Amino acid sequence: MDRDKLAEIFESQIEIEEKAIKAYEEAMQMIGNFAFRLVFEELLMDSRKHKRIFEVLKQHITLQPSEWDLKLSKKIGEYVSPTEIEAHIKLEEDMIRIIKATAKDVEDETVRRLLEHVLEDENRHHSVLKKLIEQI
Repeated sequence: MDRDKLAEIFESQIEIEEKAIKAYEEAMQMIGNFAFRLVFEELLMDSRKHKRIFEVLKQHITLQPSEWDLKLSKKIGEYVSPTEIEAHIKLEEDMIRIIKATAKDVEDETVRRLLEHVLEDENRHHSVLKKLIEQI
């Protein structure tokens, strides 16, 4: 796909995420239930994150893939050392272990589901950090 088409898609996605952000913010004003409010709060944060990802993709669309990889690797090394990333990996592993143990012993279904959801995120974070350390 050519870069102009990608830029158009990214811009369209930015607009969609902006609409989602507004909708989630409005919905949260009306939600009283803590569990549903947490779900919408997470959706809001994810939409903000996705919007930012599309903004960065659009900004860097002019770079060749190999330049992007090289630039990314150099930037990571400038700001975060492998030792620091390893420390974050260890933190994620500790969180995963604790949440797993806690979730299996929780009887309240709502609490357990929320813990399992956090566990999915922590597993994803762990995977991202492992891939990141391989790049530097």
